[in-house]
Amino acid sequence: MSAPLHRDGDVLVQLNEHLRIVFNRLQWILQVRQGRESQNDTGWRGDSYCCYRSTLLRCIGERCEDVDAAALRLVEAFPEVHPRIERLRRDCRS
Repeated sequence: MSAPLHRDGDVLVQLNEHLRIVFNRLQWILQVRQGRESQNDTGWRGDSYCCYRSTLLRCIGERCEDVDAAALRLVEAFPEVHPRIERLRRDCRS
């Protein structure tokens, strides 16, 4: 079994100062910055939980915020299905 490329909570893409995508073992999470960082709180909140790249891109578009073009290209290069979900699909077919 190979080591995962990302750990839960790893920031994959910072879209702008208010939006970012973090890795979770089951999905990608679009997070929104709400409030300020404090000793006990990062200020980031999960907004959308996506297993499919197309859904993630739709959720980003629905936020109607300026997103860094280079960051958006990174998201567009994600696999269409989150790696864990794709692995589960393969295992079910076997």
